[in-house]
Amino acid sequence: MNHHRTTVSTSDGRSPARWQRVLDALAAAGHTDGASAAAWWQQDTLGGRANGDVTAIARAILAGIDDGDPAVLDALPTASEAEDRVARLYAEHAGPHTPGWDGLTAASQAEALDAYRDAHDSTVVDEVARHCHATLPTGASHSTLDTGDLNTTGGRAISGAPGAAAASHEGGLR
Repeated sequence: MNHHRTTVSTSDGRSPARWQRVLDALAAAGHTDGASAAAWWQQDTLGGRANGDVTAIARAILAGIDDGDPAVLDALPTASEAEDRVARLYAEHAGPHTPGWDGLTAASQAEALDAYRDAHDSTVVDEVARHCHATLPTGASHSTLDTGDLNTTGGRAISGAPGAAAASHEGGLR
């Protein structure tokens, strides 16, 4: 898990220690939500709801992750629309005598969103890779497949067949 550490300003009345605890709580929630999203993704792409040769799909996804291939990475669940979730989490963890979400500076809101999104999205990649490795036969390699052979649906899912469901950024189906 990535740990989000920054230099904290207190221009909006936050205590640096409390703010760091809030950022840590947001990152922890992002990690949990990212693991959940990856589990939904696994079911749709490699698990019980998957179609096609899941071993070939797993190899191609791993190769794409290793290569940093945007066609693969952009198809994984993200926390791109997490502002409402982060605002609720902020309210839970900020404590008394702190500004509400709308009272934070734009920079503080961005920092909070980044803490959640960074943890979520890095956890998704790590968990997807773990799920893909678990799908491969023991000792199998993934380095020889072309990620161009993957079907994508809805711009967000990698699947062996058109029409497969995709996992949303918070782990639900869309």
